[in-house]
Amino acid sequence: MELIDELKTISTIVSITSPIISILSLYFTSRFWFATNRPIVCAKIATYSSGDLMEHYNLIIHNSGNRPATNIRLYADKNDIENIILKDGKNHEMWKNAIEKCFSEEGTIQLLLNAESITNAFGHTGQEGVLIYNSSLKIKIEYEDIEKLPYKRRYTSHQMLIVKSSKDFAGTFFQ
Repeated sequence: MELIDELKTISTIVSITSPIISILSLYFTSRFWFATNRPIVCAKIATYSSGDLMEHYNLIIHNSGNRPATNIRLYADKNDIENIILKDGKNHEMWKNAIEKCFSEEGTIQLLLNAESITNAFGHTGQEGVLIYNSSLKIKIEYEDIEKLPYKRRYTSHQMLIVKSSKDFAGTFFQ
C-alpha cells in the first residue's frame, strides 16, 4: 500500500510541475527568439581616403542584425561634439553644423535593411583638418523593429566613436 501511495504522490507532483515547466519553456524560447531575431544597429567612424597631408572620414551606420531597423536616431551631446572639432580649424562652423546634423532629427534614418550600411561625411584630420585625431565621442543610438508584434520593439545602445584611421589598429600600415 505504501508503494502505491508513493507512486500517486510522485504522479501528482509530475502532473503539477509538467505544465509549469512547459510554460517556462515557452517563455524562455520566445525571449531567446526575440533576442536573436532583431535589428542590431551600430556606428563607426571609418577612413574614406587618406594621403600624406589629410585623412577624410565617414560616419557609417550598419545594421548587423537579421531584421530591418526603422526610425534610427543618433544622439550626442553638443559639448562632446565640440570636443572632437578643432576650434581654429578651417571651415570650423560648417563642419560643426554638418556633424551636428548627424545627431539631430534631420539625421533620422527611416529604414535600414539588415546587413546594410548608410554613410555620411564626417570631416577630416591632418593639414587644415577639422577633427582632433584620436578624440572620442560618446553616442546613443535609438531604433525600432519594423514589425509591430504584439508591440513595437524599441532598442537603445551606447557607443564610443573614435576619430582614428580605420585602415590600421596600431598607427602604421602600408599603402
